[in-house]
Amino acid sequence: MANRSDIINTLRKAYPDVDNCLLPSTGDAHVVDAGISQFSADANIPGFDISNPNNRPMFLLQIDGKLLTSSMRKVGQCDCAIVSDNEISFVELKTDAVAPNEKNCDKAELQIFTTIMRINWALSRAGASLVPLANLESYVCFKSYPAVNAELQSRQLRFFNNTDVPLCYSNKKTL
Repeated sequence: MANRSDIINTLRKAYPDVDNCLLPSTGDAHVVDAGISQFSADANIPGFDISNPNNRPMFLLQIDGKLLTSSMRKVGQCDCAIVSDNEISFVELKTDAVAPNEKNCDKAELQIFTTIMRINWALSRAGASLVPLANLESYVCFKSYPAVNAELQSRQLRFFNNTDVPLCYSNKKTL
């Protein structure tokens, strides 16, 4: 697995403007769905929280409308990814939805899947691949979640079986 710098250098092979899509951080972070233009200090705005107790360097990779600007067959891409040593975590924010429902879950999962496939395709054209580069995981972030939900667990298992990428329905990640 590659360190954070090697991951970014590999992404540069396929996306020369990747540096314009990166926001660095070494502390805790809160990502909100407002164009994903910055980390937010306001934890009262629904979003995705990154706990970084060891202050590991990381990047927020802005994807939707920044790294990838066009939809593929009317399917969008996920909002962003967290890039740290050995790891890329794709994040789709559905914070305008109160809680998961089938339509929102289907759309979010498809956006993450499409993003991973598009980035992997672009990297393969540049002689690289996501899989040996970093551990991949994905997150779908809603405002709230049911306490226990077998349907979400089934969705996670199905996504993993189809992609080999773990899927979390959560608004929190710890580095």
